[in-house]
Amino acid sequence: MKKKPFGLILLMVAFLAFCTVSATNATICDDDPDAIPYLPTISSPFLINGILNTLNEVTIVDYNPSFPFTENFEHTLNVVMASTINFAELDYVISVYNGSIEVELLLPAWEADMFLTLDHAPCRDCITEWNECAAPCDPAYDACMVPCGTNYDACVAGCDVNNPLYQLCMDACATARNLCTGGCALARDACFAGCDFAKVGCDAEVVACNFEADLLDNILNGQTITMSYDDSRISQVADVCVTGTCEAVHPHESTTVNLVDFHIQYFPEDDPLGFGYWLNTKVTEMVNNEVSIADTLRDLMIGDEGEALLVGTFSNEIKTDGCGQAQAVKDCLGSACSMTTGPDLNARKIASILLYSLPLFVMAGLILWRRKR
Repeated sequence: MKKKPFGLILLMVAFLAFCTVSATNATICDDDPDAIPYLPTISSPFLINGILNTLNEVTIVDYNPSFPFTENFEHTLNVVMASTINFAELDYVISVYNGSIEVELLLPAWEADMFLTLDHAPCRDCITEWNECAAPCDPAYDACMVPCGTNYDACVAGCDVNNPLYQLCMDACATARNLCTGGCALARDACFAGCDFAKVGCDAEVVACNFEADLLDNILNGQTITMSYDDSRISQVADVCVTGTCEAVHPHESTTVNLVDFHIQYFPEDDPLGFGYWLNTKVTEMVNNEVSIADTLRDLMIGDEGEALLVGTFSNEIKTDGCGQAQAVKDCLGSACSMTTGPDLNARKIASILLYSLPLFVMAGLILWRRKR
């Protein structure tokens, strides 16, 4: 009876194990919206017109951001801007992707005038500060003088008139009293001198405060400057979470506003060296950091309850456009993940080890078979 090669037996065992492992499925979490194999259908793209017609002409008026203009003294710049954007006439683009929908508004070139005013916090009141500083000086002097007299009287009472050293004793008491009162006077003078020195510094700061306020008034107060941009786009994206009811979720987390060539013209720009344009660029950077028109436009696209006005328009249509449940989704709000099936990774690892070890098993089987012949 022939002996069967152990290598062939081991090969058959490894092959059967690999096939068995390949058929084993396990749960894989997939929370990427792009991985949801569902393309939403927009059959009525003009639904967005209803929202835009409701917004109609949006007037940006009395836009007053206030902020400290400098670090040394508080000057507040107020910007009053009156301009209208007609949303009812805007063009828009609606794009659908696997797992998401995007609405993009195309804003034309826009220009607005801004009227600037300045408010100044009051400078320091040096007289009041000096009075507050000097108020304790005299009461402290009076309090200091009380023990001087009391100690002198006690000292005199201890001098014996019949003692030949009586006068020397009286002189010592007087000297002690004079030293005491002199110290009180020195302390009072030092108190007033400190207040006088502080007032000198206060007066100098008031001069600087008034100079800075006057300088800013001459440069900015009552001025009208022009703000403009060449193009703008407002984009709003919603993740489409397929649950069988086909609800669109996360609609307001990705509303973006892109202002192209945002520019503020305050200084004349007709000089050949371009110095005025350079200055206006610096002013644009400063104002753009503080007065965000993009934030204002973004807020217009978000409803009172935090819902997105643009993509939210199509939520009901997404629910009723006949989509089926593409994946099992436990929770559209993101606390759970989409569920798909795939091979169990641990089992695949065991199969890989068996497969790569197979040549060794075959060689071992051949050696054993040869020895038994």
